[in-house]
Amino acid sequence: EVGVSTDGVRWTAPTTIDASCGGGIQNDGGIAEIGDAMVIVGGNGTVCRSTDGGVTWTTHALPDGATPSSSDVISTGSELLVWAGGAVLRSSDGATWTSTPTEPRITVGAVARSPSGTFVAVRGGWNTWNEEQRFYRSTDGVRWEELSMEAARRSHPIGWIAWGEIDAALACHE
Repeated sequence: EVGVSTDGVRWTAPTTIDASCGGGIQNDGGIAEIGDAMVIVGGNGTVCRSTDGGVTWTTHALPDGATPSSSDVISTGSELLVWAGGAVLRSSDGATWTSTPTEPRITVGAVARSPSGTFVAVRGGWNTWNEEQRFYRSTDGVRWEELSMEAARRSHPIGWIAWGEIDAALACHE
């Protein structure tokens, strides 16, 4: 269910919103802004868009019935990106989306983007952790480089990644 608040204390229900909005968002998809639009991309492939602060919403669909594999929607400032079925889906307005196959065709799970535009991601999908876990890097969200097995420690499922940097002067030294 979607709620709208201007202060984070008082919440109201939108005047119009499709019941499918936000479906499956606990695992895949996400919420983002582009221009004057708020966009919810549900894990069910439904895209809901509001240009009036969340009071009314229009419903759209991702191309070809795609359902997101990425656990977030990434905003570059000029477009939104979400990954699904071995493709990156892009939109400059949150209503119209295009699909481009990734190279190689991988299932992108948790993903983040640095301020300079580098994407980092972990392989998405069921049972893709521990020894099956893979990490990737991309400069465009389409062409992905798999990082070496030594680049990261394999572990439990990763559902979310955030970009961050540490000042080298603050690093631990032995």
